[in-house]
Amino acid sequence: MPTPSNADNTNAADAGGLPKRPLVLGAIVLGAIVAVASLSAGSTDPLTATSFALTKVLTASWPAALYLIAAIGLGRLAGPLFKGAADPLAAQIGCGLAIMLSVSHVLGQVGLLQGTIGLFAGLAPMGAGLVLLAVQLCSNPTGLTALGRSLSHPTEPARSFMPWFVPAAIGVAVMLVAASMPPGYLWSSEYGGFDALSYHLQLPQEWLASGRLAPVSHNMYSFLPSYMEAAFLHLSAMTGAPVAATPDDAMGLLAGDGWRALSCQYLQVGLAILSAIGAARLSHRMLAESGHDGHSATLARSAAGAFVLVVPWVAVCGSLAYNDLGVVALAGPAMLVGADRGLPGWKRGLLCGLLVGVASSVKPPAIFMIGGPVAVLLLTTTPPRQWPAMLSSGVIAGLAACSPWLVRNWQACGNPIFPYASTVFGLAHWSSEQLSRYSAAHHEASSLWHKLELLVSAPIPTPGGKPEQHRGFMHPQWGLVLPFALVAASQCVLDSRTRRWGWRLVAGSALAIVAWLFLTHIQSRFLLPLVLPAAVLVASPLAALGRWNGRAGGMLSILATILTLAIGTAYTVGVYSRESGGAPAQDLSIWPGDLTGLRGRSVLDARFPAQRIEYLMGPNISPEGFCNLALPRESVVYLLGVSTPLYYQCRVVYHTTWDRSPLSEVLGQSSQAATPDQHLAALRARGITHVLVDFAELDRLQRSRYYDPSVTPQSVADLFLGRSSVVRAWGPERSPMQVLFSIAPAKSGLALGEGSTP
Repeated sequence: MPTPSNADNTNAADAGGLPKRPLVLGAIVLGAIVAVASLSAGSTDPLTATSFALTKVLTASWPAALYLIAAIGLGRLAGPLFKGAADPLAAQIGCGLAIMLSVSHVLGQVGLLQGTIGLFAGLAPMGAGLVLLAVQLCSNPTGLTALGRSLSHPTEPARSFMPWFVPAAIGVAVMLVAASMPPGYLWSSEYGGFDALSYHLQLPQEWLASGRLAPVSHNMYSFLPSYMEAAFLHLSAMTGAPVAATPDDAMGLLAGDGWRALSCQYLQVGLAILSAIGAARLSHRMLAESGHDGHSATLARSAAGAFVLVVPWVAVCGSLAYNDLGVVALAGPAMLVGADRGLPGWKRGLLCGLLVGVASSVKPPAIFMIGGPVAVLLLTTTPPRQWPAMLSSGVIAGLAACSPWLVRNWQACGNPIFPYASTVFGLAHWSSEQLSRYSAAHHEASSLWHKLELLVSAPIPTPGGKPEQHRGFMHPQWGLVLPFALVAASQCVLDSRTRRWGWRLVAGSALAIVAWLFLTHIQSRFLLPLVLPAAVLVASPLAALGRWNGRAGGMLSILATILTLAIGTAYTVGVYSRESGGAPAQDLSIWPGDLTGLRGRSVLDARFPAQRIEYLMGPNISPEGFCNLALPRESVVYLLGVSTPLYYQCRVVYHTTWDRSPLSEVLGQSSQAATPDQHLAALRARGITHVLVDFAELDRLQRSRYYDPSVTPQSVADLFLGRSSVVRAWGPERSPMQVLFSIAPAKSGLALGEGSTP
């Protein structure tokens, strides 16, 4: 009787193991979610916190899951380009994600992601991707198990992959629970996700209302490529989000209970998982090409994938509506294709150009943060005679991937990469003073030595005694990634088997770090794409330990892997558990829609008049809730010093720190003899009825030299105090931080909204 081959054993194990394996994996993830939510609930009942976390995940994650699954299906469209690739699944995932993000941007750019047509246009690529994936799985049933092999091997019993899957599940659980919190609640390092409130989520809201994805002059971040923000717009359109607020409900991502805003955050969790899969497959490729046996390669694959998910920075960015993990998710397939000797040079260049181009359209620093490592792999694995064709196809594909937003910006302001290259394309609507402030804040002007210190040093106390935040690899949210990666890189370079791969990964990472030092404003989060080569380097020596001393070496390898992942998990859980005063899940019962205040209008209307006024003037209502509920519907609120308008559903005028303020324009356009009353009249002429001033934020921005120097807390106070009615104030009684002024002569003081008149 013939002995079954390894392939037969694998197929048999697949057939026998698949029905129960998803249940085991699902139970581990579910248990991790329950543990994370209940243990971080603070004064909230653990059962209540857990139920809200699970409810939000189950009801709000489906659009994000549908988006990513359909993206994998769309990757089949690029099949002829990666036919014969060593890892076609990784190439399909990367190409599919690149295609879907590009489709989202183009659909928004031409105005097809709004209203009824937006619903159908948004669902069309989903349907196409799902059909393509279904056909692929039906024609190739073994492909169903290919993705699962990225983090565990189906021929092994469940207990053998527990040491890697449990830490990974805890990392995913932290992201899912944190992503279940309303935007703005978590992560002090990001000031509560300030960027999400300022533009990552705010811009899709404005684009949905206007009917088209286009730059706006009051928010300079709208001139960035915005492919991830286009995905958020796509999610809102495909779920039928309303394009306008009503007296009782918000619009867009915040409509109803605001579950769509959570979907945008869950999309980042999915991208974190794809990033881990990319690291796993790259690690397997490295050890397989280095002559390691299948068991060692499988161990490294599992360890690398889990390692990515237990890095604290991944947990932070994987639970906020940011764009960083879109870059990391594309980096793995790009590096795998870049090192694929089975593809001709022009195809590798074209695919890498596409992937790096779309990654750069997600976040511009990706052009060097993953472009450097990919370029090293391409040049060191491709014969020089193929370089011209490879580089040409790569440049063409990269420019094609970036062309939609370049054309969009060119049409909007005449500068395709605004606000950069102003000496070539002009300043557009900015002044030279604005450009100077922006450039100073987005480029580190210190010496090279100081930049290197920022990369690896401890915080430096400021004159006020407060330590400066880490801006490099020593940021607490990097955990011990740097020392682990340095030790592992040394081992990979010294080991004759992995030396070539080790040098490639080290050289590519070094290129990215050099670019980070000279081309950015030195922020720790911008280094996140390097988590992928770091994970691959760390996993290699862990797997190599298994070659020593037979069974004893295997046990040593497993123990070292468990210890490494346990340390990473402890750092991630520790960073998460310190948020919100040590109870990050305490407010899980709050939905994003609750923060607009509009969902409580019916309850407020049912109260006695005195109770309504008491609530509106009480300490528990936010400025957003007050403006949404208490001001007349025709009011226009100018947010002065406030650049996070996401939860305001009334009509607002706002601008980012770098854009020119209406007040500055009024002051600049007035003659020197103009009086303060004339300045107020000029603001009224713009339709503004109220001004919400954040004095604390204005003071901070002026001290940082980020803000328009003509608009200071003192000049603002001198203009409004005594000439405008104070409607409400927030903060300490003697020194309020935020003050709402009424500048409309006929509508000063408190004015309750429709249906709320006492």
